[in-house]
Amino acid sequence: MKKNVFILLILFIFINCFATENVLVSTFSKGPMDGYSWRQRQINYDITDTNLSKEKLISTIWRMNFEINPYAVLVFYTDDVFRIGTTTAGKSIEGKYKIENGKLILFNYNHDDKNGVGYTLTGDECICTINFSSEHFIYKHELEIQGVKYFPDGSEKGYGESAKINGITVNTIMKNYVFNDTVKFRSEPNLSSDLILVGLYNELTNGKLYSYSFKKGTVVHVLAELPQKETIAGDTGSWCYIRVNDGCGGNQFGWVFGAYFDEYDNSKQKEYSLELQKELNAIK
Repeated sequence: MKKNVFILLILFIFINCFATENVLVSTFSKGPMDGYSWRQRQINYDITDTNLSKEKLISTIWRMNFEINPYAVLVFYTDDVFRIGTTTAGKSIEGKYKIENGKLILFNYNHDDKNGVGYTLTGDECICTINFSSEHFIYKHELEIQGVKYFPDGSEKGYGESAKINGITVNTIMKNYVFNDTVKFRSEPNLSSDLILVGLYNELTNGKLYSYSFKKGTVVHVLAELPQKETIAGDTGSWCYIRVNDGCGGNQFGWVFGAYFDEYDNSKQKEYSLELQKELNAIK
């Protein structure tokens, strides 16, 4: 009995987190040092402003392309210092920045190998490029540093905008949904693609459940969908690209067939928790 109550509590907290978040937008607030601290920042990014300025750089958190490192961020400070690292392990790269002739230049950087983020900056300085019309499936703006892209919180796309995921044209959704059936998690939008191991259930069941499919009652954030629909086993829907907790404090991304979703209803959080608990308890 106590075990079931504990699992229910964990599920309720998890679903509540999904219900209240805005996709990948920080809840950072102002800190005492230099206007901002490493882990805290209030997002004041102006998506309508397409001029490169110091104010724009320090008004947000810049998130590294998750395919390289899903936990890494870039932060600019008012004293012309930048840092790249993770909010848990701390900085990995630190240096100075300046804006000259409309270009962002990084220089005098050093690396801390103990907190590696997957790559290093080379040369004495590097010139960065900023793009205010990104095809990314979440963000409208992007900053590229020696081939690695960073995306600013506050520049998220809205419903129905066109984007690309690994070269595939999609329409953005950016809404929470709940599964009403068991659905397989795939690397590409087709039935012949590789399956992805869901990390969430491993966390919720203390390592006792490994699954390549989502269970009824699971809440996920749908980022985008293919513009065309298809029919599989008599059910019609579009393939959807989703984000879900990976069980380690990060996120997993992948594809599911979207014929088995219900729109998320915040008033039904407890109902979703009970349904998912029932599904997990039924698995031996």
